[in-house]
Amino acid sequence: MITLKLLLVEDNAVNQTYLQAIINSVSDSEAKSEQRRFVVTVAETLAEAFLALENQRFEVILLDLTLPDSNGLSTFEKIHEPKPDIPVIILTGVDDTELALKAVKMGAQDYLIKGKIDKLLLNRSIQYAIQRSGILAALIESEERYSLALQATNDGIWEWNLRTNAVYYSPRWAEILGFDSKEIMGTAEVWFDRIHPEDTSHVEDEIHKHFSNETPKLYTEHRLLHKNGSYIWARVQGKALRDAEGSVQKIAGSLIDITAEKLQDALTGLPNKVLFLDRIQTVVSRLHRNGGENFVVIIIELENHKLITSNFGPQAGEFALLSAVERISKIIRNVDSLARTGGSEFGLILFDNPEVTEVDKIAKKIHKIVSKPLLKDGTEFSMSASIGLVFVDKTFESAANIYRDGITALQKGLQKGRGSTEIYDSKMRARIVNILQMEGRLLRAIERYEFILQYQPIVSLQEKKVSSFEALIRWDSGDKRIRPDEFIPIAEETDMIIRMGAWVIEESTLQLQRWALKDGIDTSVAINFSLRQFKNTDIINYLKRSLGVAKLDHGKIIVEVTESIAMDDIDYSIEMLNILNESGFTISIDDFGTGYSSLSYLKKFPINKIKIDKSFIDDIPHDPDSTAIVRAMIQMAHALSYEVVVEGIENEEQYNFCKEQGADYGQGYYIGKPMDPEKVADFIKEYMGEDKKA
Repeated sequence: MITLKLLLVEDNAVNQTYLQAIINSVSDSEAKSEQRRFVVTVAETLAEAFLALENQRFEVILLDLTLPDSNGLSTFEKIHEPKPDIPVIILTGVDDTELALKAVKMGAQDYLIKGKIDKLLLNRSIQYAIQRSGILAALIESEERYSLALQATNDGIWEWNLRTNAVYYSPRWAEILGFDSKEIMGTAEVWFDRIHPEDTSHVEDEIHKHFSNETPKLYTEHRLLHKNGSYIWARVQGKALRDAEGSVQKIAGSLIDITAEKLQDALTGLPNKVLFLDRIQTVVSRLHRNGGENFVVIIIELENHKLITSNFGPQAGEFALLSAVERISKIIRNVDSLARTGGSEFGLILFDNPEVTEVDKIAKKIHKIVSKPLLKDGTEFSMSASIGLVFVDKTFESAANIYRDGITALQKGLQKGRGSTEIYDSKMRARIVNILQMEGRLLRAIERYEFILQYQPIVSLQEKKVSSFEALIRWDSGDKRIRPDEFIPIAEETDMIIRMGAWVIEESTLQLQRWALKDGIDTSVAINFSLRQFKNTDIINYLKRSLGVAKLDHGKIIVEVTESIAMDDIDYSIEMLNILNESGFTISIDDFGTGYSSLSYLKKFPINKIKIDKSFIDDIPHDPDSTAIVRAMIQMAHALSYEVVVEGIENEEQYNFCKEQGADYGQGYYIGKPMDPEKVADFIKEYMGEDKKA
């Protein structure tokens, strides 16, 4: 019996126990056939691993890249550099496969995903790692050993003699591509002519890098044409043999079929995005070629998945995804195709030209089954789904565009709220183009300092004084001033609103400082938060830093959040508003009365003011309903100890009515229009000296 020593470098005790149990089960089964057994040494740190390597010879190293004393690719480099002859198998989580692949390119033999390892997979990976390492070592040491090693592996083996340009392909190499070994000629063209046109330059670049000593070994993943006319995905590894001057004499290596790995999602076992798009393109081609039937593409986003993962851990997140897959699979036909196209995103193809009513029923079923509660380890949680639909006919040309249109519909639905279904139409594409064009213009506007701030006064209705100013962003493009309603909605749909919001905060605080130093004005500024800003907790630190630079206290900033934004996520809003309140900022609920808040939630918010929306003021005092509503709002707010700001005051009657009803503050064109900062001092003097609003 052969004893193989394995070094397991892993600091997690649970993973140690799990892997050792699998290794022992492999050893037990192999012992019965009197072949070999594994002996495991465990190291929890890189330092312990080095110590073990000094005292023992190991056949394979199983390496976790994240250790207490090392992290990332440097972990592999540190252990591989002094012991390049020992094959290393990387242990990785589902989310770190890209990092593991980089390690393989740097010289690791393979990688295994934690939680997905079974006896067969582990045994095969160890066996292949030893075989590949042995082949390369044999190539370097002697032709005889190399020839014997070729017969011992299940990989496809190749050897390219650069002096004669002859290439040897093992029978297994030919078999992987669907050929008998006698059908394969010993030329490089047999390999290169079968490479997918889109992958040729990549393979040539990797070979050049290895021949130039830029990489320790050749590593590439690319598509190869199978005998049956389809393409397979292959992973090719190799190592060059050089002469005394360093010139490459020959190179040999292995080829394995990774089609299933490339086209299958590791967690769910479903087709991945690559295969999903390939299937769409196949049906589209058939539709154009011989009049195949129309079909429907559905993009599904499982909402709350990230929240489940962050609150209950990765295992709960995986459980939620797998449960959703199981449920959705039960309501679709066998002919339809479900795929995982992203983290919590799935794609579904409904074939055979389904009717709109049938598609609607399936969408409703998906909403219903996904939203059913899940129970894991005594904890109950739930998800919801938003859906984008694309009805595909001959007007569509490419899978990539169909997928893009599905995402467009999905995102439009997400803007309306959770659990939505949206059907793509051509107007959406035009709208997306408009958004992208406007986004580019907004970026240039920031770079060219085209944005300005104007300030609209908010005055005390019960005392004759100016209380504060609301900062309002304006876009002066040079030839004309662009209205906020033309660019703010688009900015809110992109990351531009974050950059614009940061500039508003910085400019407002500096303006407060300028007014205080130049004109002796002691006032405060109200800043509107968009939904994206409110969801970004870093905004609080930015506020604090900006006020620190301007040497102002936090009470000088009034944070205005619309009622609809505050109600979007109640728990988050309570947490965020509490942080703002505890930090000393004044909080105002804007557009009050237009949303769907209830008193039970409103009482939970640590707010200072509510701002009654202009739509309620337009018809007072002549409309009895509007008059009654505004009166009730003011009374309710005061009962809850909130101050009341009434916006949209356009005339003297509205001003007097709001004052008589006890509203604390007023804002509107009758009081003062938005103005440039240089005019604020004059406005304050004029307002304080004029008694027309008394």
